[in-house]
Amino acid sequence: KTWGMLVESLNMFGTHLNIRFIVMSATLPKIGKLLAEIADPFVDLVTERATYFGNRNFAGRVKYQPELLTEEPWNLEKFSDQMLGITIGEMRSGQVTKVLVEFVSKKEANRFYKVIRRDRQSDIFDNIFLLNGYIIEPRRRQLINYLKKKSSEKVLVVATQVIEAGVDIDMDLGFKDKAMPDTDEQFAGRVNRNASKSNCRVYLFSSDKAGLVYRGDTRFEVCKNQLSRDEYLQILAEKNFEIMYDRVLRHYRHIDHLDLADNLKTFRQNFRMLDFLFVSKAFKLIDSDTVQVFVPLQIGASFFSDKEKSTVKLLIPEFDGKLTNGEIVFRRFQTLLREHTDDFVLKNAMIKSINSIMSFFTFNVYRNSLELRTLQRYGEFFGDIFYLRDYHDVYSFEDGLVISEND
Repeated sequence: KTWGMLVESLNMFGTHLNIRFIVMSATLPKIGKLLAEIADPFVDLVTERATYFGNRNFAGRVKYQPELLTEEPWNLEKFSDQMLGITIGEMRSGQVTKVLVEFVSKKEANRFYKVIRRDRQSDIFDNIFLLNGYIIEPRRRQLINYLKKKSSEKVLVVATQVIEAGVDIDMDLGFKDKAMPDTDEQFAGRVNRNASKSNCRVYLFSSDKAGLVYRGDTRFEVCKNQLSRDEYLQILAEKNFEIMYDRVLRHYRHIDHLDLADNLKTFRQNFRMLDFLFVSKAFKLIDSDTVQVFVPLQIGASFFSDKEKSTVKLLIPEFDGKLTNGEIVFRRFQTLLREHTDDFVLKNAMIKSINSIMSFFTFNVYRNSLELRTLQRYGEFFGDIFYLRDYHDVYSFEDGLVISEND
């Protein structure tokens, strides 16, 4: 829906500011294919696409396994047994030590994490980790650095889709909650990432939660209603994602062509009138209302880069070079906001710097979510930020947000 606006914006900047943009994606089609109403200003930099996409280091890096895709109702306990059985079998080769399981739903990932940790068979793993949107940045860095190290330890990572967003890890075996071919491919990029191993597999399964997460996404509707299982697997095997996108484009051209054209015309007019508030709203890709939650943990300085340590030292005189106290960071943030000064440039620079440090202590929750309603007992709002004062009962550095079923 925003593709035409994106092209129009890049075109204007490119023309008037003498900029050339390179747009890269392993799964999206050439941008110009979506433009029925504008001349296509894009050129292909790679002419022999099949040469690269068909190369065994890309197309043959992992093999998708559909055995766990059944018509039976979702059963977490059964999946847990199946996953452990497959993993034990794969580990006999001696090649598999790092296993990644991704769910589309945070709730289902948390349930599985609890089940797998209490299961006696999970003793096959030396470590079991959880990685979701509630895990703060220092813990993410710690996990990623641990997974990058060469080790014979057997590790299981239970994750949500945050694992797809540029997380540079190289796992041996994957289990992916089926959603859409391009998101499945993003996940597969975390298995045998360096194409240095053989016979690496990604087992697809379905928790039946993808429809909730991707509600309103035409790509998901096309996959669900127009693609057979064999076509879906063919897209993944051949890396031919245009099979799906061609159907998505046909949908928009058939249903919404006039609306899209009118929207683009309005967007173009407002852009040229420098109505950037309109442009910002039109370009809103994720329509969700979230709240930033601040957790006043004490975080070791080892999680910060040298530049980040310097910033902390500049803003927090009490910083001892070892621990960063979240409570002190938040108080300093409040003080900066309240300070009156004629040097607005310096003040804004300092607020920007403290915000960068605060991001190490924060995660987001939906404003109308059960999670936020539960957390209200343990803290309070300061402006738009929720300060999780008594975090010990509901949050841990290792596991993130820990809310029991009874909360």
